[in-house]
Amino acid sequence: MAGAAGKKCLEKRPQDRFKTGRELSQFYYDGIEGKIEIPQAKDPEPNVIDIDPLSSAATVTTGAYLEVVSNFLTQPQRYLLQNDVTVVGRWNEGSPLQVADFAIRTGDKFISKNHCQIIKKQLSDGRLVYQLGDAAPSKNGTYYNAERNTQRLGQHIKVNLKEGDFFWIGNTKIIFHDQ
Repeated sequence: MAGAAGKKCLEKRPQDRFKTGRELSQFYYDGIEGKIEIPQAKDPEPNVIDIDPLSSAATVTTGAYLEVVSNFLTQPQRYLLQNDVTVVGRWNEGSPLQVADFAIRTGDKFISKNHCQIIKKQLSDGRLVYQLGDAAPSKNGTYYNAERNTQRLGQHIKVNLKEGDFFWIGNTKIIFHDQ
């Protein structure tokens, strides 16, 4: 059924698309839960979209970065953490001004334009520590190292991130890497 629903979404003629809102809604939730197979493009697209305009490299090779896990609404993306405070949020289509430093290009409307923050601190021994916080706070919350919508990060709580930690904003999973 998921394959047939996916083809319905791509139909050019409106009468061949979804007939009811319920049918479209079921397709949306099946996509969020990973029940829909995404067809592979004939020409393979790159696995990573570099959205940092200041980055000259096509891929991240050294330093801490965030990796957005691909889902039904979002392409895979990476962002190198260079600032002392990095605001993570949703790309605001149609606006030349972006609130977030890392503005994720997504159809996920549960991500705020200013959703959460990554704070970079240097310890006295020279090591860098990265902390996740939701100081704004975002309307839909930030969920750290837990399944989606299970344990919300408190407004004044910051957690230290280590390699492989992940967090959810909206229906989008983001993985922290520190190389």
